[in-house]
Amino acid sequence: MLREAMALLTPQCRRLVELLFFETPSRPYAEVAAELGLAVGSIGFTRQKCLERLRRQLDYGLISFHLYLFLPEGILLFRRCYGAQGRTPNPRR
Repeated sequence: MLREAMALLTPQCRRLVELLFFETPSRPYAEVAAELGLAVGSIGFTRQKCLERLRRQLDYGLISFHLYLFLPEGILLFRRCYGAQGRTPNPRR
């Protein structure tokens, strides 16, 4: 779900999130700003906006997934995966 949400971000937001959160160690704001062609002082604001967009995409994906579960096919899939009672299947069976 995270990959799909990241793919929907703008290229600049996607790269900013990658540089700040997926690289180890994360890059300093000065390096990120230089790579993205932004002012160092705007990185915090841009990061906040990009994370809000990512959060919205994740929320939308989660809502879509939950709505899918309530469609007849989704209910059947849910029952097939978790049983009629909604419990996790017993791995010993």
